[in-house]
Amino acid sequence: MNQQTLVFISFLLLSIAIILVFQIVFLTTKKEAAVSPAGLNRYRFLFFATLGTTLGLLLFFTLPLSPYLLFADEEPQKVISVVTKQFSFSLLDEAPVKKWVPTKATSGIVLPASGLVEFRVTSQDVNHGFGIYDPENNLVAQVQSMPGYVNRLRVRLDRPGIYNIFCLEYCGLTHSIMRTSVEVK
Repeated sequence: MNQQTLVFISFLLLSIAIILVFQIVFLTTKKEAAVSPAGLNRYRFLFFATLGTTLGLLLFFTLPLSPYLLFADEEPQKVISVVTKQFSFSLLDEAPVKKWVPTKATSGIVLPASGLVEFRVTSQDVNHGFGIYDPENNLVAQVQSMPGYVNRLRVRLDRPGIYNIFCLEYCGLTHSIMRTSVEVK
């Protein structure tokens, strides 16, 4: 079972639970009854305790899977500096320099297969998206490219081939031509 199926099933279960709660509230409000303040506080406490426990469990089980903690203890095999500017990417094997170096459709960067790669992504003008697609055009990873800030994206590209990189944030009229690629060997 893939991740999308699990998310869909979770969405359906949560939707059913919300509908049931609304049905219970609807059916119980037809009856006239006096509720004491103590009883109301008991319901509030039960609601918030259930909500807090549920959110706490979700946080406990999902936080270790966060991309910020993924590969946190490992040293990357290769660090690539990415500078974006309308409407091109510049991928460099060393720290970014002041001078802008635009690239064509292929960057000439070769990455090791199954090696940990860190992309340090920043922008010179406006917000851009930095999305890496595998050879079958499935989105592998993405991060925002923002002026004045360097986002670090660590990723392990397992399969050899050409990985396309597209801008995922509308950045102007020729946004659609903002692309590059890297080769994984």
